[in-house]
Amino acid sequence: MTRDERQQEVIDNWKKVKQGTLLAATGTGKTRIGLMLIKQMLEKNPNMTCLVTVPSENLKDQWMSQVISWGLLKNVDVMVINTAVKQKRKYQLLIVDKTLFTIKLFN
Repeated sequence: MTRDERQQEVIDNWKKVKQGTLLAATGTGKTRIGLMLIKQMLEKNPNMTCLVTVPSENLKDQWMSQVISWGLLKNVDVMVINTAVKQKRKYQLLIVDKTLFTIKLFN
């Protein structure tokens, strides 16, 4: 199985339960899995909004660079967790990129 196939398999499994935690080694493609999922969810619902929370400004900058390159800027906010907890805005999809990588869908 290729890396792309493994990443898609993670997404397919997540879609069955609509939430989950991905624990994977550095270089596995956790960020790419998150971006692939966001893109696929937006294809089904172009108005969906997503919040990605990260522990540091450095990781925020890395995520923002990827969000922009994937053309997802309109629907995705990336915030350091300390800022995100103060948000009043509601999101349909939450990705928490910390030690564990958690993705939750809100209906």
